[in-house]
Amino acid sequence: MNRKSRRLWKSFTKFARTHELKHRQIYLECARNFAASAKYTPKTASCSELKERVRQRLNSTINACEVQHRALDRNEGPRLKRLPLLRAASVR
Repeated sequence: MNRKSRRLWKSFTKFARTHELKHRQIYLECARNFAASAKYTPKTASCSELKERVRQRLNSTINACEVQHRALDRNEGPRLKRLPLLRAASVR
């Protein structure tokens, strides 16, 4: 790659890496929250009731996590479109 292309590419990869690390942080926080809530599952009469309560908490955590991921993508979408590499590619 020539110098300009390399600079544009590095800018893009820096954005992508940072963005994906933010997704990773969301996943890790969601996992920590679920693990913490699973510790305090109330006593139940049966194994199947316990499984159902844990499943409900897991589904709730996953849904909340997905909301955060969508918000991150929505907030960073405009910035992605302004990246020099993508702007240069759309000009051609």
